[in-house]
Amino acid sequence: MKHKIKYHYIMSTHMMAVPEFHHFEIVNADTQHDLRTYVEKQKDDRGQRYKKCSLANKKIFGYDYTSAQGAVKIEVYIPPKVKKI
Repeated sequence: MKHKIKYHYIMSTHMMAVPEFHHFEIVNADTQHDLRTYVEKQKDDRGQRYKKCSLANKKIFGYDYTSAQGAVKIEVYIPPKVKKI
């Protein structure tokens, strides 16, 4: 199944800064375990690895994974429909 992984980084030095969208990538993972392993091997801008949010299986601020300076959202990728004219 294809997944769209959206990376968000903290791009401010303000104390109340929130992660802002940086880039996305589309990956094809056979299982949820493969997807989790892939995301947890990625690093943010500061070199910190992402960790699965495990607060009673709830997302923190809507993010699936967090790190010291960033966050990740994962959604199922649905390819765009292109009309032929």
